Amino acid sequence: MVKLMPQELAEVANKLDDGSNLLDVRLSIARLMLGQLHALLATPTYWESSHFANAVAALGMNIHALQQPTRSWLRLCLIDLRKAIESIQPDVSYIAHHQHRDAVAIEELITTIEALHAKAECLSMADARSTGTGLTSN
Repeated sequence: MVKLMPQELAEVANKLDDGSNLLDVRLSIARLMLGQLHALLATPTYWESSHFANAVAALGMNIHALQQPTRSWLRLCLIDLRKAIESIQPDVSYIAHHQHRDAVAIEELITTIEALHAKAECLSMADARSTGTGLTSN
C-alpha cells in the first residue's frame, strides 16, 4: 500500500498558499488522489470512503465554481484528503466480502477524479491560451 507522506500533502498546501497557479494545484491534488485510490484497489485494506468522497466533492466544487479562482474548496479538499489518508489502516483485518463493495466505490471515485482532472486540464489549457499565464489569485 502506497501511503502519501505528509511532505507530499504539505508541498501541495504550500503551492496553494504561495500563490502558485491554481490550475496546477488542482491537477496535483487530482494526481495525489488517483495514486492513493489506485493503491487501495491493488491492496485491500480498511479505509474511510467518506473522506475520499468529500475530497473529491470539494475538488469538483472548486473546478465548477462560478467565481474563479477560489482557494477555499481546494483547502477543504486537502483537509479531507489528509483525513482519508490517515484513515487507511493496512494492519486492520480486512473482511473479504467488503472487498467487492469497496472496489466498486474506489472505481467510482477514480472515474469521477479522472473526469475532474480532464476538466482541470481543459481549463488550464484554455487559461494559458487566453492570458498566457496561469490562474493565481484569490
